[in-house]
Amino acid sequence: MNARLRLATASQEEFNKAHAELGRIAQQTDAPVQSLVTLYQRISRPLRDAGRSQEDILRLTEAVSTSFRVSGATAQEAENGVIQFAQALGAGALRGEEFNSVAEQAPRLMQALADGIGVPVGALKEMAAQGQLTAQVVTDALTGQLDTLRKEAKTLPDTVGGAMTGLVDRWNAAIGQADLSSLIQAIDDLADTVTDPQV
Repeated sequence: MNARLRLATASQEEFNKAHAELGRIAQQTDAPVQSLVTLYQRISRPLRDAGRSQEDILRLTEAVSTSFRVSGATAQEAENGVIQFAQALGAGALRGEEFNSVAEQAPRLMQALADGIGVPVGALKEMAAQGQLTAQVVTDALTGQLDTLRKEAKTLPDTVGGAMTGLVDRWNAAIGQADLSSLIQAIDDLADTVTDPQV
């Protein structure tokens, strides 16, 4: 995850900020941090190309993750939906199968998107078919709804699933801070041994 996040950031300072913020978002929205890193990585390039800041990318990441939480999606559903959303925006627009998947798994995201654009939810499918739900449009709409989504999320109770997701994220963070070079070397040595024809 750290390696992918480094590729999506332009400096150590940006990496540190993204790392800290994605951890905070994951904790607040009961989302696996790995799916948020995937989302951040895939949307960062098209949004940067459109002149958006790191703050915009992080706000969009939080809006998407919060909308899945408010929608009542399980951690697995949220992870799948976040990946579909990331693929769509990475390609420049939310449409096709990705639109259908996100609409099914996160109705609250669709409502936030519609509210942010100022259209009824039913109009989004036609907009998606016409390629009008570009990364720029989606970013403006969803980040504009972030405060509303945060307020809704605060009213939700904690869940066992969310606590388990948090535990896994903390475990991965602890492993990520450990020096794994000796373990990696041992695995490489084992691979060399089992592929040695004499052995």
